[in-house]
Amino acid sequence: MLASLCLGSFAGIATTVATWLLTRGTLVLHHPFDPAVMRHQILDHQCGVVVLPGSLAVRCAEAGMFRGSAVGKVMAVWRAPERLATCPPWPSAGAGVGSNPNPSPALVDVTVFGETGLFAAMRGADGKHLGIKPGAPQRAADKAPVLIEAARTLAGTLALRGPMVPLQPFPGAAESEPRQGGDAYGFVDTGYPCRFAPGSGTLVVTGPPAGLVSVGGYRFVLSKLQDAVSRLEPGAMIAAFPDGLTGQRIAGVAAKRDEMQEALAGLGHSPLVVDGFRQRRVAEGARSAA
Repeated sequence: MLASLCLGSFAGIATTVATWLLTRGTLVLHHPFDPAVMRHQILDHQCGVVVLPGSLAVRCAEAGMFRGSAVGKVMAVWRAPERLATCPPWPSAGAGVGSNPNPSPALVDVTVFGETGLFAAMRGADGKHLGIKPGAPQRAADKAPVLIEAARTLAGTLALRGPMVPLQPFPGAAESEPRQGGDAYGFVDTGYPCRFAPGSGTLVVTGPPAGLVSVGGYRFVLSKLQDAVSRLEPGAMIAAFPDGLTGQRIAGVAAKRDEMQEALAGLGHSPLVVDGFRQRRVAEGARSAA
């Protein structure tokens, strides 16, 4: 199997390391993202499974990434669960992808909620994602343990519980009872707003948690980052933007960029936050216009 996720996050460990050890297969790592290198790795190592960021799965298939290879299954990992609702359909196994007439591999959507938990589900026959089924969880096999269960809280957010879910919610999570009946003990509010899909009754995530930034599985409270930056330099700003590989990315603006980076690093802030103030390349057209 070939994986393009960082192994230092919950999503990377669960989808890559755990799967590799349980299947006793061969693990090939790819530092994202070079399509030509990945294509060679898939062919040279005869990879049967590929783990990709969810937003890149269909694009890779349309570009012929899996053409003529041994890939039979693609695991699309969604670090930003709200994007799954608007993702394009995946052709059923045996059908071509876009202009590529070769059969497409099966697709598994892995929806990740930070370090709280994740869901994995095979795409339906129509190529659309199945959503998250609330209520009594379905076991993978008889007597198999139930690892995770979902519910919608009265506040309209997604709550999870199970052996793989920590009992303590992340900072700032709203504490509210799940809407479904039964014992509410053990449910953790992820903070992700969700709704019931008409007809199917499944849960669809509609947005990210308010005030939280998720970069490659690492979460930050945006207001605390803004306070820290403004104390170091009045007028400096920091914001989060969508990113296809990591879910979101951090970018900051400061008059004294180098000093800001040194100060944040000295205070023990994450390298992801410090790197948000790095010098960025300016497009050639922008330089000409300036």
